[in-house]
Amino acid sequence: MNEKLRLIKLYHTITNQIGMDEDERKDVLFSWFGVMSSKDLTIAELRMLCKRLQEMRGEVVKTEDIWRKRVIKVVFDYYESLDKFCNMNIAKATICRAAKTRDINKISVTKLQSLYNAFKYHAQAFKSVTQEAERLINSRYETIEKNK
Repeated sequence: MNEKLRLIKLYHTITNQIGMDEDERKDVLFSWFGVMSSKDLTIAELRMLCKRLQEMRGEVVKTEDIWRKRVIKVVFDYYESLDKFCNMNIAKATICRAAKTRDINKISVTKLQSLYNAFKYHAQAFKSVTQEAERLINSRYETIEKNK
């Protein structure tokens, strides 16, 4: 296979890994090189494009890792708010069930962000409801004690 075809294939592989759709690919090609198709690029431009996209992919992977860790932490907090035991396997299984997948590493950043917000909200809501319930119970107990 000649080098240009190999680089075009690499370009498409990287953009798929990053999660770019066809419109985003065209936007990148046009804004960076003024073309609408990777076939219109020279070998040097394709090399530069692939290098820049690989750098972007590295950033995407770092971002995914950061969000995975955040979601795991908030799931631990969620279980703690419920006074339930949680370990890494339980946290990962919970996240995968919520995302409807079997592999935590296949969850997109957008989905991880949604899961983070959902678990964080539910943990905070549960804590608030529990505190309010305890306040009500304590105030009723105090009222009963006063009436004795």
